[in-house]
Amino acid sequence: MDDINNLILPNAHNYFYSLGWMQPIHIDGYIYTREASRHAASGGHIPVGPGNEIVGDMRIKYTFAPCTDVTVVAQQMENPNKGLSPYTFRQWNPENTHAEMGEDNGSSTDASCPTSCICCFVVEKCFKTLFQETVDEIQVNSVSASDVFEGMKKSNECSTTAFRYFAWFLNVFGHYLLFSPIIALLKWIPLVGSLLAGAFAAAAFLFSLVWGSFLHVSVLGVAWIFYRPLYGALLFTSAVICFGIMFYPRPDSEIEPVPAPVPATS
Repeated sequence: MDDINNLILPNAHNYFYSLGWMQPIHIDGYIYTREASRHAASGGHIPVGPGNEIVGDMRIKYTFAPCTDVTVVAQQMENPNKGLSPYTFRQWNPENTHAEMGEDNGSSTDASCPTSCICCFVVEKCFKTLFQETVDEIQVNSVSASDVFEGMKKSNECSTTAFRYFAWFLNVFGHYLLFSPIIALLKWIPLVGSLLAGAFAAAAFLFSLVWGSFLHVSVLGVAWIFYRPLYGALLFTSAVICFGIMFYPRPDSEIEPVPAPVPATS
């Protein structure tokens, strides 16, 4: 509580005041503030804080590193609101280090899709939140730069692999759900409904597993062609081969002719 009042609030007040926001207040471990123009447009009688939110209010939660030696991977910037320190840190984007303090350097999670499609908006927000293009890392004790980046690389690889498997599961499960209305209808058939529904559900699962995996590998192969050309080409080729095997017609020589019926003799 003392850290919030003595360290954070003075700097936060100067920063938000320079941006045209109201004086922030600290309630229950959060800092609340509101844009001054929005407060005036709402009549100026709605206080800032929990239970009185209006569209555009901001709630901030701070976390503190322990008071000991730490290793920070971020971009050091001159603090425009001097406060207690002439310098501060922000998320580091190696490809955009010249952005001014307060400008977006790639750390924003706001959707930039020009269309008003809700699907594009949700997907873009999720990916920008989960896979940010900036670095903002702090570790306790003194750690070498190589160890820090190696740990971040392994963490990123683990999360990426988990996301791929999760996407594959959703692909297969989503295709299976397409058949759920038919499975439910089959259960209404007297006597043999459960048997037919079970058989159809097994067939639907196998189809969803094969078809969903094919689509997943195809999309993964096309995406990897730009980033990992060799792996992408191999994945896409294997997907095309599987597709050809599934739908390749049998040669005429392998189709056994059906003998013509022999007319009965008297």
